[in-house]
Amino acid sequence: MNGKTLIAALVFWVIGLMPLPASADSVFSLDDKTLVTKSAVAVLTDEFFGGRTNALRILFTPETLTAQQQQERAREDWRLTKDYAVVVLFLDKSNRITQVNITVVIPGQTVVRTVAYKQPELQPFAAGYSYDGKRLKLRSEGSFTEATPGMAPIKLGWDMDVNAPVVDRLGAAKK
Repeated sequence: MNGKTLIAALVFWVIGLMPLPASADSVFSLDDKTLVTKSAVAVLTDEFFGGRTNALRILFTPETLTAQQQQERAREDWRLTKDYAVVVLFLDKSNRITQVNITVVIPGQTVVRTVAYKQPELQPFAAGYSYDGKRLKLRSEGSFTEATPGMAPIKLGWDMDVNAPVVDRLGAAKK
């Protein structure tokens, strides 16, 4: 092995040891407004239903977050962001998705909806989902419309593509 080959092999070996950063160019829409995001922070949490259910909570922000900002957002400081989207994937004991909630916060409007909980609704999320206990990959595109008599319908849309390390915060809500 010559010197250049050895250096190249060492560089690839070292890079392979480093965690991959998060990538999350995603788009969320709420009625006629659009939120384009650049960063994602994924957290494994048991903060819902009195700790009886684990969930992956993914925060999407329009700004590119530094590593320090990602850690801050993972520690519950995500409400410091004024425009954001949050996707919560509720998981069963085998880490399969059982429910999907989406929150979109833009100036003047906040909407939280369960967009999937029945098997046919969950299938598009499950098809693009991978979680190995350390890293989340999720690719999903879809829409949700809720019509209420006497009110304008709420229209949510998403085109998300996230590949992010997961911060384990199980039990943090109890501390």
